[in-house]
Amino acid sequence: MLPWIPPEEKARREVETAKSKQMVYLTPELKDQIPLTVELSPEEYYLVSSEKPIKRFLVITPSVVYGEKVDEYTVRIVAKDYGSTFFHIWNEEGRWTFNVKVKPSLLIGEEKPTWEEVEGFVFTSDSEWSSYYTGRRLGTMERGYLSYDQNIGVSGPTPYGEIDSSVTWSKANKGEAITYYTLGLTKGYFLNFSDFTLRGFYFSDYFSPLSFPGMTLKGFLFKSPAFNKNLEYTLLYGKDKWIYYGALAPGISAEKERFVEGVRLGLFPYKNNKFFFNYVQGYGKNREDYLREKAFSLQTEHKLGSLTFSTEVASDENSMAATASSTLRMPKLNLRLSFRNIEKDFVTITGFPSNRGELGGIVGFDWTPSEKFYLSSDLNIYRDRLLFNPGNRGGVNYEWDTTFNLLLSRTANLSTNIYYLNTPGISSPRRSLRANTTLSNRFDWNFFGRRALSTFLGYNYQRSINPLSPTSDYQLYGLIGGIHVELVNDFYYYFNYRYVWLKEFFSCESDKPSVMETGIDFYHSFTPLFSSSLRFYYRDEERASSLHSFLAGEDSIEGSLHFSYTPRQDTELYFDGRVRNVWAENADVEKYIESEIRMGVRLSWESFFKWALRTILEIVVFKDVNGNGLRDEGEEGIPDIKIVAGPKEAVTDKEGRCSISLRAKKVVVSLEPISIPAGYVLTTPSSLEIDISRGGKKKIQFGISSSSGIFGVVFYDANGDGELDKEDIPISTVKLVLDEKKTVSTNNEGVYFLGNLSPGHHLLQLDVNSLPPEYLPQVPVKKEIEVFEGITHTYHIPLVKK
Repeated sequence: MLPWIPPEEKARREVETAKSKQMVYLTPELKDQIPLTVELSPEEYYLVSSEKPIKRFLVITPSVVYGEKVDEYTVRIVAKDYGSTFFHIWNEEGRWTFNVKVKPSLLIGEEKPTWEEVEGFVFTSDSEWSSYYTGRRLGTMERGYLSYDQNIGVSGPTPYGEIDSSVTWSKANKGEAITYYTLGLTKGYFLNFSDFTLRGFYFSDYFSPLSFPGMTLKGFLFKSPAFNKNLEYTLLYGKDKWIYYGALAPGISAEKERFVEGVRLGLFPYKNNKFFFNYVQGYGKNREDYLREKAFSLQTEHKLGSLTFSTEVASDENSMAATASSTLRMPKLNLRLSFRNIEKDFVTITGFPSNRGELGGIVGFDWTPSEKFYLSSDLNIYRDRLLFNPGNRGGVNYEWDTTFNLLLSRTANLSTNIYYLNTPGISSPRRSLRANTTLSNRFDWNFFGRRALSTFLGYNYQRSINPLSPTSDYQLYGLIGGIHVELVNDFYYYFNYRYVWLKEFFSCESDKPSVMETGIDFYHSFTPLFSSSLRFYYRDEERASSLHSFLAGEDSIEGSLHFSYTPRQDTELYFDGRVRNVWAENADVEKYIESEIRMGVRLSWESFFKWALRTILEIVVFKDVNGNGLRDEGEEGIPDIKIVAGPKEAVTDKEGRCSISLRAKKVVVSLEPISIPAGYVLTTPSSLEIDISRGGKKKIQFGISSSSGIFGVVFYDANGDGELDKEDIPISTVKLVLDEKKTVSTNNEGVYFLGNLSPGHHLLQLDVNSLPPEYLPQVPVKKEIEVFEGITHTYHIPLVKK
């Protein structure tokens, strides 16, 4: 079993592995398979990870592949050029050898679909039933609430954009109501409008932190780009959706007479320098008295290389607020700086902003000098003009938060967090220091088989001084530790314990509160369709009566159970149950028992209903006399050219025209090269992908020209028949020289082309030094070719292996 990998390192490796050809772990079982064979194409790579530190590696032919260390335990083998070589890696177990072969991709790979049908509308249904019970004993429990929620939705593509809608009906105890319904259109298209968003009924939106920080409204929203996406504007209007506690359960909504309407304008919203203007106004008899009728702000966002910064200046007609923030990103260091000046009476259109009345800023950084060490720190310095200390009105407040993480080995990790607070300038001044350090490690434990044992041990310190409330002054030292081990397959046991030395400064009393929690966890998928989890734990709190013990004064036993059944990808049935028995550790805590049951069904299915408009493809193939790829006046059409559009085919008439009718989302329209008259070549792409989801007519042009030239493909003749076919492999970057003057290289498909040649004899020479070392040409290295006027000569170059 490989050692433990930190989550952030694991996530990074998963991303890299997704891009790589493959990843292999060096385990003793692989020793008998040495040398291991690895096949790559240029620009692909292979990750090799070892349980033991990798000491060194060696590439026999550096021109074919090269190696680089990802970390102490991982090496990446990167393909550079065609060929084969050996790659050696050494760790504590000796040498590991890889036979690396770099090959070109196939000339004709897996065929891509030539058209994309319009998807059907998708229907969804989510039903959930839940209930809660509580009482002094199991036999005297009473139901606290019973609720049922049903959500039904429909979504799918239309010729005018992606549509979605949903409605939620809720029932709780004796009350019931339709609590939410919405209808929206995204990526919209109508007349001269495109890529717009339209939403009606209930919706949520956000402008900026200092103007309209967001809320749920009942009304409409329209957002659209304009002027080639150099401008974007948003219009909204709606009635506020409030939350109340009534006949229905908490979370069921009601409406009140409070309205919001606004506009947001964005200049260059998709570029590196963005500017936004926000204007919002509110009205209605249920609005709070402290709210203003209007709020507006100006925002900017800029990106200058590795530096990004943003600003916002806002006004509510009576007061002002301003913020600015910036981030400088470097390979191993990120620097952050922000500033805020928010007057004490400033309000957004919905309420008071965060950091109200504060003048200050934050400076911070993230530093990762190596993959084993991470340090992050933020210092917040500010004055509070709202809840200030009358005895120290201009006092400066400080908050400092620092975290660092040290990877000691593949299995051990040390993390520390320090938080310091000193606020002499606020009405309730306080000085506080908190520090936590945790060492975690994972061991291999041989107990009826090899199993992983995870452990952690930590220390924490806290000290808090409140000058205006001496009873709140305290100091504590704490130790915490625990283990987590797999007993049998998917069955885990854990044990956590915390012990604290606590001193109350005001009463001069000391205490030693502690808490122990132990339990079992079970997670298992019985079949691909059915999975379950089970948890049972016991919690014991001791000496929890102290004011700052941070314990609830409750001992408890809790068990929970979860089942999930997924007979199909779009169907899930689930059940959750929980029972908790609590008895008093302190005299002021009552004994009780509670339970909760939740079950539901999630369904989704694609319907047969599709909304697709008919599109007429009007295609013309013309003789491109000047070779510019455009049909100019006087350029005649070419008959008898075969055109393929998805599942349909057509042949051009005597004017070079044909038409095809389709209902689809996208289609690839192609000209069959075999139908082009001899001596002609294409001056336009041979295929085009066309969006036909909106119907109407689409005009498509293909140009061909009779210019003189030489065309061919350099390929590995895999089946040895001397012809270019599916089994053969194209060879890129091969050089050919014309008349000892003009040089051309083959592209990724092995194709070369020499155009606009004068009629007569030309000498074509193959540069054998540009061939991969394992290949030899089947044709002469030098070839004299006679080029005739208006004809493109075809000359393929097959290769064989040595």
